[in-house]
Order: sequence, then C-alpha cells, then structure tokens
Amino acid sequence: MDDGTNIEKIYKASDIEAKSDRNIEEIAKNPKSALFKLAFPAIVSLGSIFFVTFMDSIWVSGLGHVEVSAVGLSSPIFLLLTVIGIGIGNSVNVSLSKSMAEQNVLESNSIVKNTLIMIIALGILVPLIVLPFLDKILYVVGAGVSFEYCYDYLTILILCMGIFFTTDIAPFFLRLQGYIKAPLYITAATCLLNVILDPIMIYTLHLGIKGAAIATVISAGTSAIIYILVIIRKKGKYISVGNIGYDIDRDFNTLKKNLKIAGPIIGQSIMSLIFTILLNRFFIYEGLVYITAYTFSGKIMSFISIPLSAFSSSMLSISGFLIGSHQWEEIRETFRYSLIVVEVCTIIPCLLFFVGSDFLSYTLYQTKDMVVINQISLAIKFLSAFHIFQAGATLVDSMFLSIEKPFKSFIIIFVGIIVDLIVLSIMVYNLHIINSVYYVLLIGSFVQITIYGHMLRKDLDEFLERKRAEDEDADITPN
Repeated sequence: MDDGTNIEKIYKASDIEAKSDRNIEEIAKNPKSALFKLAFPAIVSLGSIFFVTFMDSIWVSGLGHVEVSAVGLSSPIFLLLTVIGIGIGNSVNVSLSKSMAEQNVLESNSIVKNTLIMIIALGILVPLIVLPFLDKILYVVGAGVSFEYCYDYLTILILCMGIFFTTDIAPFFLRLQGYIKAPLYITAATCLLNVILDPIMIYTLHLGIKGAAIATVISAGTSAIIYILVIIRKKGKYISVGNIGYDIDRDFNTLKKNLKIAGPIIGQSIMSLIFTILLNRFFIYEGLVYITAYTFSGKIMSFISIPLSAFSSSMLSISGFLIGSHQWEEIRETFRYSLIVVEVCTIIPCLLFFVGSDFLSYTLYQTKDMVVINQISLAIKFLSAFHIFQAGATLVDSMFLSIEKPFKSFIIIFVGIIVDLIVLSIMVYNLHIINSVYYVLLIGSFVQITIYGHMLRKDLDEFLERKRAEDEDADITPN
C-alpha cells in the first residue's frame, strides 16, 4: 500500500527542478538584476572567508613578526594548490550554466559526475605529490628563519586539500540551481566557527601557528560536510550524476571540454601565484620587515577584492546562461554594466584605505613595532592604487573565459609576468631601489588593463559576429 512517501518525493523533486528552470529564465530575462542577486550573497560569503584569514593574521601577529612572515610565505604556496579547485570551479560555472540554459540534462549530469571524480582524485594525489618535496619548495621560496613554522602550517593544510577543493567547487552547484543564499549561510556559520577556534587553538591549547592551521581545517571540513548534505538534498535534474556508469564517449568528451577551459585558468593562476612567491623573495632581499609589512597589508587589502571576485564569478554564470540562450547583445551590455559597478565598488574603499592607512596599520598590528607599522601603512597606500587598476583587468580576464578565449588571457599574463620579473631584478639587485615591487606592480597593472581592454573589444566583436552568423545559418538551413 502506498503511504504517500513516493508522491512526496516526486513533489519535492519537481519543486527543485521548477526552481532551477525559474532561475535560468530569470537570469536570461534580467541579467543586470541577476548580477546583483548572484553577487551580493557571494560578497557576504567571500567577506566571511577573508575575515577569517584576516583574523588568522591578527591572532598570529600576537606571536611575533617571524610567525606573520611564515603565514605570508605559506599562503601563496597553499593558494597555488587551491587554484586547482578554483579553476575547476570556474570551468564548471561556465560550462554548466551553458548546458543548463540549453536544457541539456545529459551534459549537465556529465559535468557534475566528472567534477566529483576530479575532487576525489585530486584530494588524494596532491598531498602525495607535494608533501615529499615541501622542504625543497620552502627552500626555493626563501623561508629562512620561518622554515619550521611554514612547514608545520602547510603540512596540516596540504593533508586536507580534498576538503578545500570541495568548498571551492560546491557553491557553484547550489547557486546555479537558484539556491543563492545557501552558500552564504554555510560559509558564515563555518567562518564563525573558525573565528572561535583560532584563539583556542593558538593560545589556550598552546599550539601556536599549528593551531591556526587546525582551526582552518576543522571549519573547512564542517563546511564541506554541510555542502555535501545540502547538495544531496537539493539535487535536481541538472545537478545530478545521472547514470552511475561512466560513458567513455559522452562523459570523457565532456571532461575534455571542461579541462580545455579549466587548464588555462589553472595555469594562469599558478603563474600569478608563482609570481607572488617570487615577489616574496624580492622582499626578503630587502629585509624581514618588508615581507611582514607586505603580508599584513595584503591581508587588510584583501577586503577590496571581495566585490571584484563576487561580480566576476556572477558574470561568468550570467554570460554562460546568455550564451546558452543565444542572447548575444545582452552579453556586451552586462559586461559594461559589471565593469562600472566593480570600478565604483573598488575605487571608493581604495581611497578610504589610502587615507586611513596610518590608523589601520597602528590599530590592527598587535606587536607595536613602529618600524613595521610605518612600512605597513606605506604598503597599504601602494596596494590601494594597485587595486584600482587591477579591478578592471580581473573582470576582463573573466570575460575572456566566457567567450572561450582563456588561452589568450594566459599568454598576456605570462608575458607580463616575465617582463615584470626582469624589471624587478634590475631594480632590486642592480639599482637597489627600495619598494621596487610596488612600483612594478603599479606600472604593470596599468599596462595590463590597457592591453586587455584593446584585445577584449576585438575578440568580443568577433565572437558575437560569429555566433550571430551561426544562428542565421541554423535558421536558413533546411531540416
């Protein structure tokens, strides 16, 4: 006898599918409104994450500037690994939004299936590959007196990379189905947990810098578990693995398409982070005070990039939906609108940080060393100017991804990094110019956005013209 359970399951499933379809329709009809709808929860989520990393630096700064520099030297290495998850997440964002807009359930399921396989595989392989060489990596980046702290901190984080890959990718599955606020609540709750655990692990349990890493892993692990449970409960016709078996023709072809997008993103992110690691070496040459100031000011300025990251991610989703639904003109208009919004959201806080740099550095750096504090204030001023130029470049970079030109962006970044490193080497080692890194960052970001803007206008025009021609051919081609 039917007790109504099956009927209830079918009803719930149809509600989830209806919500996904409404989300697709709403984004296609009102892309500018959807931009804010997707971005604001992401801003809160990213803000919570940045707040946690910022609080890590605040708590660790109470241990001393060697420990702060250890976090600064470790962060690019850890991010170098997490960009693998971020790159996969961005490729999922683009490809899954397109397939959903095209109502291609089989391809959507294939994307989800491949993503889950990659998370599991990378979570196992990355620690096995990286940990045996961690001491050599730290030697290359110039850890020096911070070596022991860096090694302890990174070992704990790298062992749990699968957790971080999950938290990087899982939010896209929920947002693309229309569950926009769910990642916000999950992130906020687990970040609060991290803030509570930090002082307990670092000081109460006397674990020092290891405690900061353990607190991060516990909160990220909690977040990953909640994400998995919510996705299982909310899965619809698109966010599902479909047939459990692996279809070599369909699933493997989908994987190749995703990797074609993810590869240049991951490569570009790796290059940028290697560049950051090399910047640390230039600062180390100038002195430990400079690397400490750069690290701490970078944590403060990371709040500036929150709207940029949120709007860039949202624009990727919307562009995917617009391309899948063949709304070509809306793509250009949405990008222009996003660019204006991002520049406004970047310039205003940058000016405030620039003016208030003395107050911020003195108030937030716990060890009241005035030499370090003055250098932090100077670094905030330089980085405020840098972020104004970088905002447009990052959004343009996302647009290259949307129009299927990630490799071109990769080449531009690669050439720019090589030129910057050559100029930096001359300025630091031959001319001995103090704060050379900041000068090169400012000039490089200005040149980058100028080149980016010109290249994007040309490529976007070609992309839209090609897509319109394909639509016209499809209309006149007989069945």
